[in-house]
Amino acid sequence: MTTVKESQYATERLHQLLDTTPMLDDSLPPLHITVSIGVCSLTDASTLDNSLQRVDELLYRAKEQGRNRTVFEQEDAPSQRH
Repeated sequence: MTTVKESQYATERLHQLLDTTPMLDDSLPPLHITVSIGVCSLTDASTLDNSLQRVDELLYRAKEQGRNRTVFEQEDAPSQRH
């Protein structure tokens, strides 16, 4: 399984990559996209429906906070914005 710290690193890398890589090189100006991400923890007791509901809520929280963010379920994992 991926740890919270590993997921933070992965989402930071994704935000950086999307920030620096145009989706269309031949357009002027180049087309860049952003991403909002919700990250929740999974346990042995997690169900698919419950996990999807939690991550969906986190995704919408990220969008409400200004988009292009990652919001983590744990309070000790700060959200990031790029």
